[in-house]
Amino acid sequence: MQNKKLTIALDCDDVLFDCNEEAVKMLNKAYGTHYSKTDIKTWGYTGSLLDERICFFEDPGFVSNQKLLPGAKELVQQLLSMDAVKDIVLVTAVLPQCASARYQSIIRLLPEINPDNVVITCNKSCIQADVMLDDGVHNLDSAVHIKNRVLFDQPWNAKEDRYFRVKNYEEFIHYVQSNNPMF
Repeated sequence: MQNKKLTIALDCDDVLFDCNEEAVKMLNKAYGTHYSKTDIKTWGYTGSLLDERICFFEDPGFVSNQKLLPGAKELVQQLLSMDAVKDIVLVTAVLPQCASARYQSIIRLLPEINPDNVVITCNKSCIQADVMLDDGVHNLDSAVHIKNRVLFDQPWNAKEDRYFRVKNYEEFIHYVQSNNPMF
C-alpha cells in the first residue's frame, strides 16, 4: 500500500521571508534605536516603540523588497523533490494593498512554486493541507483543516507548547520524512 502524498502549506512572513528582522533594522535606522528581533516577545503589538515596525508591513515596497531567509529556497526545492510531497501551497497574510507585491515577489524568488498555489488570506482557517508550517500560533489555532500543525520557532512564540516545534528547516524536513507514514 502506497503512502498518501502530502500537501504542505508554508507561511511566508518569518518562515520563508525575512519580515520582522528587516522591519526592526528599518525601525532602528529611522529612530536610532537598537532593537533586535529577539525583543519581540509577543505576536503583534508590544506596547513599545518596537510597534512602529508594524507600519512597514503596510508598505507594498517593503513587502516587495523582503528577501528570502537563508535556506528558504532550498527548503522549497527539497520538499518538492521528495516523493512523499504532492504539492506545496504558500499561504501569506499580507494587507490588501500589499497582495500584488507579495504575489510578484513569490513568483520572482520562488519560481518553482505553482502560481495557483499562492494563497493570500488573513484567515488561515480556510486552508486545507496535510501539514502547515507557521510562526503564528493564532494561525495554527485557526487552521482546523490542517492535519499536522508545526510551529516555526520565533521569539514571539517561545512560550507556546501546544504544537510540534521546529527550530530550522532541517528539523522540518526531518519531521516530514519521519512522520509521513503516520499521516
